Amino acid sequence: MKKTYLIKYCLISILTLFFASCSNDDDNNNNIDYGLSTGNFLPLAVNNSWKYTVENQSDSYTTKIISAIQFSGSTYYEFIGDGALDIGFDVTIKQFFGKKGATYLLKADESKIDFNGIIAKLESYEIPILRDDYEINKKWTGTLTPKFTFTGNGQSGTLPFKVDYKGENYYKGEITQNGIVYPNVIKTKVNITINANNQISTASEEYWFAENIGIIKSISISDQINRTTIIESFNLF
Repeated sequence: MKKTYLIKYCLISILTLFFASCSNDDDNNNNIDYGLSTGNFLPLAVNNSWKYTVENQSDSYTTKIISAIQFSGSTYYEFIGDGALDIGFDVTIKQFFGKKGATYLLKADESKIDFNGIIAKLESYEIPILRDDYEINKKWTGTLTPKFTFTGNGQSGTLPFKVDYKGENYYKGEITQNGIVYPNVIKTKVNITINANNQISTASEEYWFAENIGIIKSISISDQINRTTIIESFNLF
């Protein structure tokens, strides 16, 4: 089996979630401090939608919340949109937003792929993308180890997989974008380093969260992409 293809799938699956816009799906760690929220910087309700344009391109896409689902007693909101990366495999990765206290989460459901008779599976994971209670320059960090397994054609195994992330708020205040004034915005930056079987990939994402609106701008940078998206319109319920 060509492990490089499975590793590519694993790496880009993480990046797909990261740019659509971790801990494993094991919410037994009751010692996590999610903080006390200072506002609503990502309104979460079924049918909420945000339309974005891609800077310097004619492309646009809409992110829409289509359902609310319980994971380990917490509510997550499944969303769809055309803003995710094409990972080059015939696989659909369900994606969710969540909020616990002051912590906003981007979550991927368990994903599977059939590669020439080999079934590869990546466990569910989630990445914190904002702490609305943190002051400027305060950071959040973590290390994730979602399990990546493969089986089939007489072969099976587990590939070493680790994700390190570091997030930081670097601006709070008013901004003007396309002539529209947003009075309360938090800018964040999240960096991730993925080690899949000793193959390293890095990526970063900057988000502009406007209170009571959601993500109004993002900048995505990795080996695969360099893209800026800006909100065009939104519809909240």
